[in-house]
Amino acid sequence: MSDSSRINHYANAMFRYEVLHESWLHSCERYLKYVFGDDGVHGRVVIDYAFGRGNWAVAFARCGAARVIAIDASEDNCRRLRSYCAEQRIANVEVICGNLVEQDLDIGGDLLWLYGILHHVADADSFLEKLLAKVAPDGAVLAYTYNANSLREWMVSAARACIHFKDEDSFRAHSLWLTPAARIRARDDLVAPHITWDDAAAFVARFVRLGWHPSAQVQDFPPWLHDTHSGEFNPYVVKFLRRESQLFVRPQEDKHADLEILRGLGAAVSARLPQAMRTSFAIGLFNTHFQMAPMLIGSDGAYKTNAQVAWEDFKYLLYAATLLSVSEQDLPPGLGGVWNAAMCSLRGEHREVNADSLGGSAILERLATTSIRI
Repeated sequence: MSDSSRINHYANAMFRYEVLHESWLHSCERYLKYVFGDDGVHGRVVIDYAFGRGNWAVAFARCGAARVIAIDASEDNCRRLRSYCAEQRIANVEVICGNLVEQDLDIGGDLLWLYGILHHVADADSFLEKLLAKVAPDGAVLAYTYNANSLREWMVSAARACIHFKDEDSFRAHSLWLTPAARIRARDDLVAPHITWDDAAAFVARFVRLGWHPSAQVQDFPPWLHDTHSGEFNPYVVKFLRRESQLFVRPQEDKHADLEILRGLGAAVSARLPQAMRTSFAIGLFNTHFQMAPMLIGSDGAYKTNAQVAWEDFKYLLYAATLLSVSEQDLPPGLGGVWNAAMCSLRGEHREVNADSLGGSAILERLATTSIRI
């Protein structure tokens, strides 16, 4: 299967059941005004690359764009957006079915909306070189990418090492095993042909190399809309201009100590997983990880903490480790204390835990006072 076909299958899996509705489009309009200013879109030519659902293309048109060039590799996505624009009598959205990775596209615009696709392009630098050349010198680019060193990165990478659905049919065959919240994310992160996790410096360097410089780091759409924030996953959303700037893009990383524990224990489990258990392990990990995420929003609208998510992931790995007869000798150096504390906790025995030994790990802190049931 070619790269274009794999991207098409992925896009079909992502957006087949997505429907545009008025309240959502209104929220998208408001977000575009937050990013570009109240009149920043008016009269501009916008390139919406990999438009997927089509919500941003429609929102740009409603914000007064003179023309929106909406590009996607999926024929189904293009058909749905063309049909929607015809029904709504939206005349200034031009829909193009194409893939700049494999073909040149005769396009040009003032604003480039690159939201949700960059981290799925295997050769992101070559792709950007082609795409940014389509933007006017005095134009602007809004780019989004997944952030490295996050709890989400560890979890998705661990699951993808065990299972990666090649197309929509293979995903659908397993999708009933997933809880609703996990299914929505797995539909993306276990089907996408490729995922890159960039740190702040690597992300910015991709653009600076081509003469584009960060002018603003903005909130991602969901936390901006709901006034929430989560350390579990903080994608970089940055506006770039041709003008040089001194803007420092803020790194977004989770607590290193807990990630060190999860990575170490996860690697020990993965090394012992028989082939017959790898799919069920990955699906169970997704279900475990996302069962807590919707429950962590406090009364002030902010996420309370990632500690509970990391704790549930740890308990899941611990259960898998006991099934597979993992021992302290299978773990990386430095995690023996965590393992011994966990074994004592399972037996309900007194345990000595130095929570500062791994930089104040929330998992170690919980082990000091909690008897685990797995």
